[in-house]
Amino acid sequence: MVDGELLFEEGFRSNGEVNLQWAKLRRLRATGGSFGSSTTYALHADALRAEAGVYLTRKSPATATVRLVGANITGELCCTEGVFDNPSGRALDAERIIVEDVYLDRGFQAYGDVRCNDAVVARQFNASTAEFRNERRGEDQYALECDGLRCGGDVFLNDGFRATGTVSLRGADIKTELNC
Repeated sequence: MVDGELLFEEGFRSNGEVNLQWAKLRRLRATGGSFGSSTTYALHADALRAEAGVYLTRKSPATATVRLVGANITGELCCTEGVFDNPSGRALDAERIIVEDVYLDRGFQAYGDVRCNDAVVARQFNASTAEFRNERRGEDQYALECDGLRCGGDVFLNDGFRATGTVSLRGADIKTELNC
């Protein structure tokens, strides 16, 4: 438990998994640090509870899976300008998250698949001016998979959104606008 912010700022470097499963904190901020791992996960934060958002932004690179499965985030999951690099697997796994807003936008880059299946987003899911790249073949060729997404507002896949691989919104429920 952290009553305030957990910071991974400029100059932070990990060379192994950072494990925050079941952590409770006010805000997670990684704006300039880097997460590297030769194992499965760079950041493993399943069931994380954040009261004021999660920020993995400003070219903060991750060189293995960033996993936030089942996280409950009051505020936003902001990965603006983030670089998630795991071309042989999942770059970002945010299945079943509950969050107010998702920003995978303005220069966000993912190499490997991004999964937000069964996510509940209260207001908006924004992937404008982002690049999702998954060059694997066959069934694992999802660039962005948001099957079962429930969004109370808008979904933006526009203004320079690029995907190499499949984009899937199968069974998604979007209350206002899907903008491609």
